[in-house]
Amino acid sequence: MVGKHVLVQTDLLATEQPPGVVNGQIGLSAATASLTLKIQTESGQTVRTLGLGPQSSGQHGFAWDGLNQSGNPLPAGSYRLVAEVAESTDLQPEVALHDRVTSVSMNEAGVLNLNLSQSSAVGIADVLEVS
Repeated sequence: MVGKHVLVQTDLLATEQPPGVVNGQIGLSAATASLTLKIQTESGQTVRTLGLGPQSSGQHGFAWDGLNQSGNPLPAGSYRLVAEVAESTDLQPEVALHDRVTSVSMNEAGVLNLNLSQSSAVGIADVLEVS
């Protein structure tokens, strides 16, 4: 698994370097008139908003360039990617991020964890795709 690229069900990004380009997917169980992706700091401050427009149900790819709303590179750190829809329904978009496996470990409960280059460790059950 080390060196493989994975799509992981997580909305958290933690980097020791400036983020650079971050790729992912947003899953929708129903269509929306407007899908928005907000990049937030650990304290909840929105530093970038990406308008993704109307979307059908299904998986929708996105790419964030690591820049804030003013076009400046963001520093290394932890960020949350929050997907929102225009409708005030129970529709809860699910964010997944593409990342690279740097190592594999086992936690105290004996669960296999993947340590990722741009995220914290995730359980093998959170992996949606391996390439």
